[in-house]
Amino acid sequence: MYGLIRLCIGCIVFGCIKLKFKELIKTRRYKIYILAIAAIFSLIFMFIPFENLFITFSSPEKVFNYCYTKKTKVKLVVEGKDSDLVIGEDDDAHIYLIVPKVANGWKIGMWTNTKLISYEMYNNISVDVYQYKNTNDYFVSILDMNGGYSQITDSFQSEFSALEQPIDVLEKTYVTYCTNIQDFTDEYWINVNGEKIIVNAQ
Repeated sequence: MYGLIRLCIGCIVFGCIKLKFKELIKTRRYKIYILAIAAIFSLIFMFIPFENLFITFSSPEKVFNYCYTKKTKVKLVVEGKDSDLVIGEDDDAHIYLIVPKVANGWKIGMWTNTKLISYEMYNNISVDVYQYKNTNDYFVSILDMNGGYSQITDSFQSEFSALEQPIDVLEKTYVTYCTNIQDFTDEYWINVNGEKIIVNAQ
């Protein structure tokens, strides 16, 4: 729906300019100019969630479903204090969206407001830490690329949610583990199957 509305805005802009300057657009060159202007407007609005001014969603899943097509399915929601991380799946690819909380619901979160605070790779174990804007909400994502299930603990004694992804061709199941932590510091560590990894900010 999010992208469709932006496409409609572009069509409306094209129609309005066409009516206003109908004499000028008889030439092919001006038609191309007008199409370019309409496309630019659509692109600009892709980065402006103006719906936040008048729409509050009742769940983080509904925000995600509004932003992506029906083909993309919500697989996991990780709750934070000021925002939630929603992970969807489309053709075996994971899509991450952090949505901000307000007093009575959730708003649309933009990927431009999500910061990759840390990325670590250790013995085929990938660790990502994301932050939404300048909040104290940090979302940790861990994937053991060797496949299979892992035993994970961290310095905050967090509870990790698991997202399974079976890959039939490889006859393996890959599991992504996610959690939310507050006040991320360079002293933060995780332990994956006995391997201690110090997670530093970039």
